[in-house]
Amino acid sequence: MVLDDAADLNMIAAYSPGEVRIRGTVYATGLLVYPRRIETDCPVDVLEQLVNIGATSLPEEAPEILVIGTGERQRFPPASTLRGLVEARIGFELMDNAAACRTFNILLSEGRKAALLLLAESD
Repeated sequence: MVLDDAADLNMIAAYSPGEVRIRGTVYATGLLVYPRRIETDCPVDVLEQLVNIGATSLPEEAPEILVIGTGERQRFPPASTLRGLVEARIGFELMDNAAACRTFNILLSEGRKAALLLLAESD
């Protein structure tokens, strides 16, 4: 997707089902990526846990937009699940993980305050 050393930002270098490569390190999905920090012990790793996310769970530089990768296919939770983000005035987009990685890279290259939440697969 991009070079690993793209301006000291955590741009996604490669994505494959269940994992992502950022700055030369491979991570399993179920993580929260900020422009300069990666949270591998994310409080949300499957779609059903999105109800747990809001301003208090996104403490670093509250992003203006949270790109949510919902796994290998785009899925939508009940609207009430996203209430925390709405109340925190954080914009969000839901898409499959591959599209979320591409979108996050674009937002970072534009200098936007974005975060990426890559969810693990759940059945």
